[in-house]
Amino acid sequence: MLKDDDYKLIETAKNIIMKNFDSDNWCHTVGASLLTKSGKIYSAVNVDANLKSVCAEHIVIGMAISDGERDFEKIVAVYGKDKQEIIPPCDYCKDMLKEYAPNIKVIMPNEIIFNLKDL
Repeated sequence: MLKDDDYKLIETAKNIIMKNFDSDNWCHTVGASLLTKSGKIYSAVNVDANLKSVCAEHIVIGMAISDGERDFEKIVAVYGKDKQEIIPPCDYCKDMLKEYAPNIKVIMPNEIIFNLKDL
């Protein structure tokens, strides 16, 4: 069962993609939010370029690390602008999270929380 801070994290991800959604030019279609153990929330969108795409989860982890954070509590990603839906991390994101945040909790579709190691 989700708690208030979980819904806040989801709303932060929805807000960042709603504000930055661009499916025509830059393909910003996913927003992610990360809660650190210190209580800070970071949010980011994916970046899509001709040669390489970078998932929102990678960017948000990098932002937190750049700000000195190393301990992560939860992460969520949402897709879309108007009818945003929670999406699971792709395999590339799961691999990255296993390295940087092996004990992180992931908010999944249907508002279920999983420990990364159980995915």
